[in-house]
Amino acid sequence: MTNTVVNSDVVIEAKFNEFVAHNALFTSVDIANAIKKDGPFIRNSTVADWLRSNALSLASNYTLTQITVCHGQYVANLYLPIGSDPDNYTDRDQVALAPNATQLQLGSSLPSSTATVVQGNGKIRVRCDSKFRLRIPANLVKQLGMYPGDTVDTQKILTNNKNLPDNLIVHKDGRISISRTCLAWGDGPVLAFIDKGNLCFEKP
Repeated sequence: MTNTVVNSDVVIEAKFNEFVAHNALFTSVDIANAIKKDGPFIRNSTVADWLRSNALSLASNYTLTQITVCHGQYVANLYLPIGSDPDNYTDRDQVALAPNATQLQLGSSLPSSTATVVQGNGKIRVRCDSKFRLRIPANLVKQLGMYPGDTVDTQKILTNNKNLPDNLIVHKDGRISISRTCLAWGDGPVLAFIDKGNLCFEKP
């Protein structure tokens, strides 16, 4: 059985770009927790290192300042658009989320039967779980305009075998699970991606 290594830098940069696109104020904990809610796990310390090395060079309209967090116990870097008021950042007492049993720690290796790989072209390599399901990552589901608890609009799931059930629900972790049999070709991994507002698949 082969192992697959996930590129944590790609995942961090993608989430960082989401925050910057919304002119958000954030710390490394905001980025790390948002990634964990998408499904995979990445340490806050890894995110903090990446931000220190890359944030201000990638987002020229951003600066940083130090603030106290966790009821004044610690000092953290706050990244904010130039000219923004640091006092507008109010989520100062949040803590880094712990991993759960289903999360893949990015930058580490897991058996290929469970690994999800983010590729540079924005397509995500997804393999079946032990129940022969494809678990579509939350970041793709959000791009479809669907959130935890929503009934899935199956018209936006473009498979070449329309065996999708009508009662699909977005899970609490933001993901969708579909049977691998919904895709007619083979039983191996697939590339999942968003195109023109739809979830699409292709062979790796």
